[in-house]
Amino acid sequence: MGKLLDLFDAMERDGKERARLSSLNIETSLDYSLFREEGKNVFLLDGRRYEIPDNSTLFVRQDKVFVNNVPFPSLEEREEDDPHQSVERIRPYYLPREIDVEHRLVLRQKRKATYDDRIDKRIPLYVYRFQDREGRIFPVRVYRGGRETSRRGFLHYGTMELFCSEEDSDKEVSTFVEYLIEKRNQVYFTPFYDEGTLFFFGRRKTVTTDSRRLSDPDAFVVAPGEHPIRSYKQNFFLYLKKRIVEIGDRMGLDLRRWEIKVNNYQGFFASNSSERVFRFDYRNCAFRQDIVDALIVHEVAHCYVRNHGKAFQALCRRYCPDYDLLDYFIDQGVLNPQYLSEAERRKYATR
Repeated sequence: MGKLLDLFDAMERDGKERARLSSLNIETSLDYSLFREEGKNVFLLDGRRYEIPDNSTLFVRQDKVFVNNVPFPSLEEREEDDPHQSVERIRPYYLPREIDVEHRLVLRQKRKATYDDRIDKRIPLYVYRFQDREGRIFPVRVYRGGRETSRRGFLHYGTMELFCSEEDSDKEVSTFVEYLIEKRNQVYFTPFYDEGTLFFFGRRKTVTTDSRRLSDPDAFVVAPGEHPIRSYKQNFFLYLKKRIVEIGDRMGLDLRRWEIKVNNYQGFFASNSSERVFRFDYRNCAFRQDIVDALIVHEVAHCYVRNHGKAFQALCRRYCPDYDLLDYFIDQGVLNPQYLSEAERRKYATR
């Protein structure tokens, strides 16, 4: 904050004269005036107001404001900018009572869920496994409610979850799955946690209590009697605690005092609150590391820009050149692009 206040004091003393403050990395060839709002740094240029982040470098060139070399929107433009579709939201699909779809799935297995199927505190009633005409297996976790339960489904982290009425038949469940696949258009069924294995930074690992396999890259070792998800959360938290500070340093921010919360957030992948709290769904740890880092860049960028407009996108791309592609992988649930088909690889290579 001190650096910016010194800058504001110096420029206020100069009034509207042209100035070059090279020692502070400031260039301007325009008439300007500055004023302070309580608790904020606000720069006024041609009648537009700019709220400048702390510890940042400001440039004014050709009637445009740049913060840390990124085009920066005025407060007015932020309000007018069309919001970009956020990676923070996980959209639920509400399923109609009557659905007319072609049946292409075959039910291969249906079993009652056990304690080992638990994710956090929620245990599904049934675990289904469907197979399509190409031979792919679709595991589906089904939760049953009362007669009035609204039919809804989620597709996230390579897993499909359905919330159905206790009266829905297996055929209706199959119809719901097909409807959800058609609705989403692109679906990847590589569940982050399934059949005694889990994805950890894009690599499928076998869950084991054998401490002799600690150095085995294909093993996820947990203490005897400890649920794998507990250890999964702890590992992800430790990664975030270190990586958020590193990425923050690259982006000109000291984030060591920010709080980090890791939990099951059904409505979003991650968030950045004004109370200096980062929240990450622990299942993001299933994504490959560069995909996770893109998500961190996204949330750190919100320290500068709260919306998802053009300035925000430019900031993300500056610090993560493959941001658009990695952001798409997050949205689609592609835990590791290595598992894409050749046709999909060609498709995404052109994005």
